[in-house]
Amino acid sequence: MGGGPNKRVLLAMVMLSLFGCGRDDASPPPATHVQGGQEQEAQAAARRAKTRAEARALPQAQREAFFHAIEAGEALTVQQMLDRQPLLLEASIAKFDQGTPLIATAWTNQPTVASVLIARGADLEAQDDQRRATALSWAGYWGSPEVAKLLIDAGAKVNHADAQGVTPLTHTLQGMKDAPGRATPRERNTARELIVQHGGVERDGNAEKQKTEETQRIDAAP
Repeated sequence: MGGGPNKRVLLAMVMLSLFGCGRDDASPPPATHVQGGQEQEAQAAARRAKTRAEARALPQAQREAFFHAIEAGEALTVQQMLDRQPLLLEASIAKFDQGTPLIATAWTNQPTVASVLIARGADLEAQDDQRRATALSWAGYWGSPEVAKLLIDAGAKVNHADAQGVTPLTHTLQGMKDAPGRATPRERNTARELIVQHGGVERDGNAEKQKTEETQRIDAAP
């Protein structure tokens, strides 16, 4: 009986080691993971911005020749030009609102070329300068379902909101009204269904803002 207290102290120390300190040391605070992820995203964004700036500095004739090959669906030429100058992957020209080659494939419905660009690592979320819309939004707008499918299968965000808060699904519906002759009803419906099936929602930031302002005016009226 005289050794009882010592045994209890020893047992308490063992339990604390197993279930106290060990558990606290096993994993860092969640905030550490969040901060690390944000830093990585910021670094990746900085690298993409640097690459795109270098691509825009390429000779205009070289960039225009590359986009001409994209419009013509010349996948082999596109590959050969990328072999010689990889920066062309993120180049841009005014014709496509300073959008990337991948955006150009969405404008011109060139799925074979889009497949080449995606395989080369094209930025799926790159945006044009005017609307800040991605390739998926333009694939929906112009009725390019095959390009839309390639983008979605590669992991493109189906609910990216452009500068006006417009999502790819809303772009798709707008395209049906704005440019009905650019694609068949079947192509447009296929693009719409693809986006919806993968969780795309209809959203228009401008319309929502106008609705909110109108509601506020009505509430403020005497």
